[in-house]
Amino acid sequence: MTLISDRYHLLRKIASGGMAEVWLAEQRGPGSFVRRLVIKTIHAHFAEDENLVTAFADEARLAALLHHPHIVRVEDYGEHNGRPYLVMEHLQGQNLKQLASLANGQNLRLPERLVLQLGIQMAEALHYAHQLNDDQGQPLGVVHRDVSPQNIMLMPNGTAKLVDFGIARAASNEGKTVTGTLKGKLAYLSPEQASGKKGIDHRADQFSLSVVLWELLIGSRLFASDSDVSTLKRVAFGDIPSLALYGARYPQPLI
Repeated sequence: MTLISDRYHLLRKIASGGMAEVWLAEQRGPGSFVRRLVIKTIHAHFAEDENLVTAFADEARLAALLHHPHIVRVEDYGEHNGRPYLVMEHLQGQNLKQLASLANGQNLRLPERLVLQLGIQMAEALHYAHQLNDDQGQPLGVVHRDVSPQNIMLMPNGTAKLVDFGIARAASNEGKTVTGTLKGKLAYLSPEQASGKKGIDHRADQFSLSVVLWELLIGSRLFASDSDVSTLKRVAFGDIPSLALYGARYPQPLI
């Protein structure tokens, strides 16, 4: 069992991406104290990449400022054997991609009331992040840029939490995104993101959340296509069919 900084015991790897890996871990202390956490650390072969290390530090710096019941809580940040790591609360639930796939596999949809409830919670979380100021009271201009089913966790009690601010944009970031670089999952980008426009703001996150909710209500994908190019074209065109076309009786404000 790997020990990090003499504090955290790594139990098992639960995810691995292009830049980082995520582990289930335990913090142990005197008197049989045990607490489960999640630790995110960059891959060993990226430890010397200054750009990625800076991006990881940006994520930690921003996450430390976020204190909201519907945003994953960050517990600690440090470095072990030259690799930075981020410690987060352990969320006992599933992400919306997993839940939607399970429902679709049984020819079901997530309950409308549940979808609307988590939509409200995510809107509240995003509003909080978008309005966040630094210690001097200056707006940070936070944009998550990756609002998608994979990054929304649903707890057993029905509470939703937004995770992964790894590619978020904020004034506090030391690393800067190159203009025209696409950030986020293609099928959930806003048209402005898809076209590589400058000055993306909080409205991009609101658009992405609306795509997530549309898909959960209808039970099918909105922009996803058989190729990345085709998906980007559909996103850029931005044609969103009304829910009324699908035969279900939704409340008028949704339509």
